[in-house]
Amino acid sequence: MWELDNSQKIMHGYNLLKIIHFSYCIILIVSAYYEYMVNTLNNIRRFFKQLLGFLPETLPQGATAFDNFVTDVIETWDMPTPLRSDIEYVIAMNIVGQNSDRRSKMYFVRLIRAAAAKQIAHANMQRIYNEKKAEQAAQSQPAEVTAPQAVTNGPQQ
Repeated sequence: MWELDNSQKIMHGYNLLKIIHFSYCIILIVSAYYEYMVNTLNNIRRFFKQLLGFLPETLPQGATAFDNFVTDVIETWDMPTPLRSDIEYVIAMNIVGQNSDRRSKMYFVRLIRAAAAKQIAHANMQRIYNEKKAEQAAQSQPAEVTAPQAVTNGPQQ
């Protein structure tokens, strides 16, 4: 049959490595393109969910409907907190206080964002209040120490 000398074997191995490297590059390109397309489709889906989120819909009635509602809100919009329990609490608290049976999901997103902003503002107000209180305490303390005191040389008659 065919017999290859050493130089032909080396060349054959080198060509095989080039083919493997080329195939690997093609696989990387295809996988990157696939990931790009998946991300693009997810962004398009998220955009349409956000548009639909402005329309009022019936409030969830049932535990699974509530879980799906909260999951949809979390996946569709960027929430200020990563904790699902906080988001569930704000949504549940506002559903309990509703007089109507229809609200848009964007309404709840705005409530969650407003609650997060209020929480941060309150924490900053407390920090500033505590700093001022400590500052006033530090200023009033030396004044008491340096206040003139009456010197007595014994009992006066």
